[in-house]
Amino acid sequence: MADALHRIHLTRERADAPAAALIRFLDPATRAPKRIASVLFVTETERRIHAPLRGDEIVEVLASDPDASFAARIARLDPLRRFYHAARLARGALRPPVRSPLAAPPHPPRFARPDPAPTVSLIIATRDRADLLARAIDTAFARAAYPTKELVVVDNGSVERATADLLAHIARAHAAQILRRDVPFNFARLMNEAARAAGGDILVFLNNDIEALDPAWLDPLVALVAQPDIGAVGAKLLYPTGAVQHAGIVLGMGGLVGHAGRGLPSTARGPHDMLCTVRDVSAVTGACLAMRRDALARVGGFDERFAVECNDVDLCLRLRAAGLRVVWTPWPTLIHKEGATRGRDSTQSPQVIEDRTLFFRRWRAALAVDPFFPATLSRRDETLPVDSED
Repeated sequence: MADALHRIHLTRERADAPAAALIRFLDPATRAPKRIASVLFVTETERRIHAPLRGDEIVEVLASDPDASFAARIARLDPLRRFYHAARLARGALRPPVRSPLAAPPHPPRFARPDPAPTVSLIIATRDRADLLARAIDTAFARAAYPTKELVVVDNGSVERATADLLAHIARAHAAQILRRDVPFNFARLMNEAARAAGGDILVFLNNDIEALDPAWLDPLVALVAQPDIGAVGAKLLYPTGAVQHAGIVLGMGGLVGHAGRGLPSTARGPHDMLCTVRDVSAVTGACLAMRRDALARVGGFDERFAVECNDVDLCLRLRAAGLRVVWTPWPTLIHKEGATRGRDSTQSPQVIEDRTLFFRRWRAALAVDPFFPATLSRRDETLPVDSED
């Protein structure tokens, strides 16, 4: 049966504060979630969206606060309204995004390395793609101008001969620990196991598709994360094209969470110099995440119920709940070939739906307002335009 476009009209009795609503589509027979829609933020008494319904799917609305008491009305759109809605979406897709002014970022400051320098454990999970892993290890470890470092690689089910040869080489050449884990992918569990095996006081979790651009890239991360009130530090990540991929995570941006500045040029300063200033944020990505060992232990490590998504954001929010800061820094800047090894997980895969639903249930009260994101900017667009809605 073809999908039919419906209008979902959410209402709430009062609008004392912004509230979040997660819409899921359930199988009518098993009531198991089949799909998930973006999180909606309802600042007034009502909000309408358009969504395709398949067959007899049941629509379920999870509220960020029991007091929000959302009610939902669903109506199928007639052909003329469906055509109008599709045309409006097409026009919106062609509208160029609002860009922040371009300017070269300021010269990076000098970051004082602690004396004595603590041992840093670089932790990388991988599955085949020896070409990516070799580049990550060469730029982020072998060339890194940091005196006391070690390498821990978690091999999650590689089968290619080139990968086996590379792992054997780095074990010899860099005294790397190689942890073989032939189990279904669970990022949180792999990182926890590697952290227990690592010997460093500073843990830097890296994706295998990261490329460091500066031999001194570890110094800013270590200088910041060594401060006792900081729990985690994230770096500026660029796509291979040079566009910004990560400049801190914003709660509620584009749905559940989003990356501030994604898609902007690497030289963009961003509103309020957000893209070229060391600043507190709600969360940073696990693609490059530095922590002290004691901070990770303080919150019990990554929550292994988040196998694919949201594990990094959940960790950061628990650090903040424990009284520790989460900081993003534009120094260092690294290249991130996002999803190159495993591919991008489908937003409608059962595991992703489970991860996002758990995250929403746990943190729904925090999603309505991000305390570190300027209220004048829109959370509907990662390119940081000014919010045009009252």
